[in-house]
Amino acid sequence: MKKVPVYELKKYFIKIKDLYAFNILYLDGKTICIYKRLVKIDDSKEIIINNVSLIYDLNNQKLISPYLKDLLNDCEELLKKYNAPKDFYSNIDSLIFGVIDSFIIIMKEKDYEKIFIDYKNIKEYINKEHYLAYLFN
Repeated sequence: MKKVPVYELKKYFIKIKDLYAFNILYLDGKTICIYKRLVKIDDSKEIIINNVSLIYDLNNQKLISPYLKDLLNDCEELLKKYNAPKDFYSNIDSLIFGVIDSFIIIMKEKDYEKIFIDYKNIKEYINKEHYLAYLFN
């Protein structure tokens, strides 16, 4: 992963201070994918894990959907190929993804489990209408 100086990112974000708390997973001339895992303990001493994936169109500063159901045509079929447990994808609406140079990470919004899928194995499932379809050509 190449390191990106903050001054390069300033042109894309008005409040650059908000960016420091996140990990940059992917960056090219069009798109940035930012990820953060938030962990907190509630009153009953249970740990709550929230995954946050933010994907921006850098030219328009527009937020792109990080939900897997929007990126893929058949999430369930792909996850079955990866032997993902049924409880992982039982609620397809809660699955989000993050983009890396060579694969995507699929995770639940509130969980610690992740699945990594290589680009070459996901190409046939990509929704060609999704903003990020260009990454899979």
